[in-house]
Amino acid sequence: MKKLLSSTAFLIVNKTLARKIGLNGAVLLADLISKEEYFIQNGGVRDGWFFNTSANIFEDTSLT
Repeated sequence: MKKLLSSTAFLIVNKTLARKIGLNGAVLLADLISKEEYFIQNGGVRDGWFFNTSANIFEDTSLT
């Protein structure tokens, strides 16, 4: 239960962006921004790029 409610269990989604591109697009973008920050801090960005899988995106966002 503690993990479910921890601050890392949340995504910050921009409501204006969600209205313009849809909630799914805004959630995906928020997740990718979060991942980019993670990989920057952990040395996983190479030439401005990082790697993420569709399975990982599904796990973190429930988007298919």
